Amino acid sequence: MSLPNSRSAVNHPAGQPTAGVTGIGAEPGLPLDRPRLRGSYWITTFGCQMNKADSERMGGILEAMGYTPGSDEHSADLVIYNTCTIRDNAEQKVYSYLGRQALRKRADPNLTLVVAGCVAQQEGEALLRRVPELD
Repeated sequence: MSLPNSRSAVNHPAGQPTAGVTGIGAEPGLPLDRPRLRGSYWITTFGCQMNKADSERMGGILEAMGYTPGSDEHSADLVIYNTCTIRDNAEQKVYSYLGRQALRKRADPNLTLVVAGCVAQQEGEALLRRVPELD
């Protein structure tokens, strides 16, 4: 399944894409409005309203750290899946997405691949064993 094209780096497959919130805090020694550029990020949110809010917060923090919103998950330097286990469908979907990104990570070791949220909490070490490409 491919994600809809969006100018936003925070994407909610079950709903409309939501733009990240700009955060505060630049690299030390740089003006607040000019954080050091670190690459692009993409956040895909699965599940509940709380995860959507958390993804927006993460987007703001990443932008404050110097990351820019990516154009899609297949070209971003940092990919985050913010997950939910309430519905099995969402949990299975994240494993499908991870499979595609794991292939990409093997070809591009500089890709940072992160899982946050309920699946990460619930699965823990088992998730890392199942998808060793995670950072």
